Order: sequence, then C-alpha cells, then structure tokens
Amino acid sequence: MHGTFGLLGIFVIGFVGALTPGPDILLVLRTSLCLGMRAAFVAFLGIASGWVVFMGALYLGLSYVLGNVFVQIALMFVGGVYLAYLAYVLLVNVDYKGAITQINQRPQDKDFRALLGLYFKALGINLSNPKALLFFATIIVPFMEVDLGERIMVLFCALSLPFLGVIVLGNVLRAYLTQKMFMWIDRLCGVLFAFFGAYLFYAIWHILYS
Repeated sequence: MHGTFGLLGIFVIGFVGALTPGPDILLVLRTSLCLGMRAAFVAFLGIASGWVVFMGALYLGLSYVLGNVFVQIALMFVGGVYLAYLAYVLLVNVDYKGAITQINQRPQDKDFRALLGLYFKALGINLSNPKALLFFATIIVPFMEVDLGERIMVLFCALSLPFLGVIVLGNVLRAYLTQKMFMWIDRLCGVLFAFFGAYLFYAIWHILYS
C-alpha cells in the first residue's frame, strides 16, 4: 500500500491493535486508576520503549528474528512467568500492594525508585507480550515496504493515542473510587494477569505439540 492510503492503513491497524485487550493496556489502566496520571505515564513510557525496540528491529530489517518460532517461545515463557508473578503480587502479597498504592506518599528518592521499577515492569511486559511480537512481526511488516521512517512515526502515534486516552480516563475515574474499590481493581487485574499468563503457557504447548 502506497501514499496516503498506506499511512491511513498503518494508523488504523495501530490504533485498533492498541485498543485490543492485553496486559499492556491493562497495566496502564490499573496504574492510572490506583496510582494516578504520573505513574501511569511512566508505565506508558516503558511500554513505548518496547515499541521502539520492535520498530528498531523492523527498521534494521530484522523482522525474521521477531518471526522466529524459538524467539517467540522464549518470550512467551518469560512473559508467562512474569505475568504469573504479577498476579501473585496483586492477589496474595498484601504488603506489596500496600506499598505500591502509597507511591505518592513516599520520600522522593524511594518514589523515584518505585517509578523506575514501574518503568521496567512495563517494558518487560511489552517485550514478552506475544501479541506485540506477532503484531510487529506479521501484521505490520507488509505495510513497511516503502517510506519506512514515515510509517514508523505514524504507527507510533497510532499506538500511543489509546494509551494516553486510557491514562486520562483512569485519572478522571480515580477521583470517584474508594479504597475498597482499589482493592477489587487489584484483584480483578490479578485474575486477568493470571489468565494472560496461562494463555501464554497454553500457546507454548500448542506450538510445541500441534
């Protein structure tokens, strides 16, 4: 696809792909609801950094690496383990939940470390997310035949808009939530992270034994 139609196609695919439910956008929504806009934006930066890695691979012509089945299995395994850990943290480890929900009340140095940890958590989730991997390796590659730099910028903007919208929406809704609602948000997110992690292990089993 060339010209304006090609750019429009990239934008629509990126925008819809970002809206598709997954651990990335769930993490940003949960962070915005429970920790506020600043922390949610840090989580978004971590996820966006993962996009930069994938887009860099496309720009350098390394799409075949992203499409390698062994690379996909390795990332799925890491992602499954990490999502299971996050589910455990949100569902079982009460002390940790209490710590992260008080992020804005910490001293500045600890606050910075907490935000840095959140950044790397989001980066790890994105890089090990098979949805992101397959999205860049299979769906996006056919649209990157010409004007690669321009199309990568359009794709980045398209991916960013839904996340920024979720950050704003979560921050608005946050004012109406009670502490008990925060607890149930953590539990719901924990269950969903566990589901996504289990799905990754199922996907690995399906690849190996199908």
